[in-house]
Amino acid sequence: MIHSSSPVRYIIQNNLNKWRDMLTAEASLPIEISAGRTISKSGTPSSHVYFLLDGLVRVYTINANGFVRLLGYHMSDSLFVLDDLRGGDVSVVTTEAVTDVRVLAITPAQLRSLCLKYPDFAADLVLYVGDVLRLMCYESEKLSTCDVQTRLINFLCLYLDSIPEKSPRIIPMTQESLASAINASRVQTARSCAVLKSQGII
Repeated sequence: MIHSSSPVRYIIQNNLNKWRDMLTAEASLPIEISAGRTISKSGTPSSHVYFLLDGLVRVYTINANGFVRLLGYHMSDSLFVLDDLRGGDVSVVTTEAVTDVRVLAITPAQLRSLCLKYPDFAADLVLYVGDVLRLMCYESEKLSTCDVQTRLINFLCLYLDSIPEKSPRIIPMTQESLASAINASRVQTARSCAVLKSQGII
């Protein structure tokens, strides 16, 4: 069981790695999904949650005007499409494979059965959902109270804190993707990037 406090992470990864073997043994065969494919779509019911074995998945929303709001990324040993934990509800977010991915599709009934069979897994699952909720609350608070430049700095720090220390200190995102992540226009984001660059911050 996870006992220590978990920091807010923009890239959700390895939260459930201790249960990888159990989930692989209990779930149906892995499904391979090609890069660019939508896995779940906002406004459409989903019948599964997914355990990510390999690859990168992005999670986002789209408003009525078609504006994309990037919510975060999932990497290995994490669960996504959590808005189907009840089973059959309409998805609130859209998930898309950024790279080729391998996933385990798990029905809510299977998940419930696993929680009853493995109480420590149930406890870790609750904490995992809490970690995802912390990220959403953190993002919501930062986006509602800060100007664009501050939101950009907060995002850059959150993103860099989410990658291993020995990894290159780069963020492989376009200005358009950064704008989506901080809920700003591309022009506002470009201006903020230019200011931070002139100050030697990026």
